[in-house]
Amino acid sequence: MLVAGAFPVMHGELIVEKLRAVWLLRLRGEHDVATVGTLDAQLEAVFRHGTDVIVDLSDAVFIDSAIVGAILRGL
Repeated sequence: MLVAGAFPVMHGELIVEKLRAVWLLRLRGEHDVATVGTLDAQLEAVFRHGTDVIVDLSDAVFIDSAIVGAILRGL
């Protein structure tokens, strides 16, 4: 189920917002293999709706290859 809101993770936060024509997934703080499950689940939910998504990393202070992989799987 796709729900907009903030999803706290270990050392960061994933914020999901519905904009006019797209979903915005904003990552704040640190994100790595410990938080990738939350990102994967939210990306999967967005893509099930067939809508476009923007992943905003401007407030992320650290992402590892697990996060990059999750984003690339969505392409």
